[in-house]
Amino acid sequence: MLSVIVLEQATRFRRELEIEWSRQAVTGTGDFVVGEIESATSVAEVESWANSNRTGVVVVDLAVGQPDVLRLLERWDRDWPVVVVGPPETAELEWPLRELGATAVLFEPVNPSQLLTMCQRVSHSVVRTDGQGPVARWNGK
Repeated sequence: MLSVIVLEQATRFRRELEIEWSRQAVTGTGDFVVGEIESATSVAEVESWANSNRTGVVVVDLAVGQPDVLRLLERWDRDWPVVVVGPPETAELEWPLRELGATAVLFEPVNPSQLLTMCQRVSHSVVRTDGQGPVARWNGK
């Protein structure tokens, strides 16, 4: 099962992802099984949850503060893809965020379907050798 951890001040993105995931589950349009969607309020929380024996995607809202987002990306081990969401006025940060390890960068307005689709897409980039998670399509497994 795939976990999604959302680093945000409010539970907006987590709530939107849960609603969209439920909608896709009912209509049968989703392409991966989400085990849980959690909302973290600190970098330490994200690191702790992601270090457990799980596979997933981290969604980061730039509204938590650029220093916190940069600190997370600098220390990230790359086992979980990171999707960063920010306001349009932060567009100049896209390439620095990508260079630090963000897998994808989206600028608002971001609708729930678009965000969930991006989580699905980047989850396929996870390469696990322990057989516990998705494996990148290019490696032939």
